[in-house]
Amino acid sequence: MIGDSKITDVMGTLLRYGPKYAGALRNVIFGYSGVVDMFKVFGRYLVGDVVILRDSDDKYSPENLLEKVSEAIRVLLEARSNQSFDLRVMVGRQFPKDGNCDLCIVS
Repeated sequence: MIGDSKITDVMGTLLRYGPKYAGALRNVIFGYSGVVDMFKVFGRYLVGDVVILRDSDDKYSPENLLEKVSEAIRVLLEARSNQSFDLRVMVGRQFPKDGNCDLCIVS
């Protein structure tokens, strides 16, 4: 996924080549393979959800981030009436307190 730079539309048409990662949350990098528009919607949903929940007990935390990313992808699938779409999200996290890092794929 890290070497993937082919950016395509929902029909699989090549749009261009470029970086496919973003840092929307502190100490977290998201990368993706699949359709660029689905990743944009995923990013907007995720960032909006973080802002909405920032003062809630259900806010994003290192412990629940992967679960919430998976839920965001499920919400996108439901919004598309369960029609599958090509999107796999890579989540790279750094934990500043203990210096550990992890890398996970969510699809």
